[in-house]
Amino acid sequence: MGRQRHASAQGTATCGTTRAAVSAAVGSYAGNAALGTAVLFGLIDTSRIRWVHHLLYVGTCLTTAVAMLAAAADPHGRRICGALAPAVLPLAVIPFAGTSGRRHPAVALAAAPFYAAALVRVWRSDVDSDVDVGHGG
Repeated sequence: MGRQRHASAQGTATCGTTRAAVSAAVGSYAGNAALGTAVLFGLIDTSRIRWVHHLLYVGTCLTTAVAMLAAAADPHGRRICGALAPAVLPLAVIPFAGTSGRRHPAVALAAAPFYAAALVRVWRSDVDSDVDVGHGG
């Protein structure tokens, strides 16, 4: 019984890590997309501080990698990792998509459904549903 409780507590901690990592990746992506959208519509001029957008891009790539690793390490995170994994392709292509025209925003927005799916899955996941605690199982 003590061993089962330990497994449950460990699983809960892992899910918390996965939730935090996925939420951070989604937040970084959303912030970067918001900045890019504001620049696209002329609400913000980043011509002198273009590095901010680049820094957010690198942060998005890193937080996405961390989120995928956390989900992959989580016994209940396979579906979350699978939902987020396709976002890697647009992130890899975007540096080659150019910055003028519609290609850059289109490629960037191609990742949005995967971030949304991962966020929904991580917040709907119930870690303790698969762990039988104290029922002789």
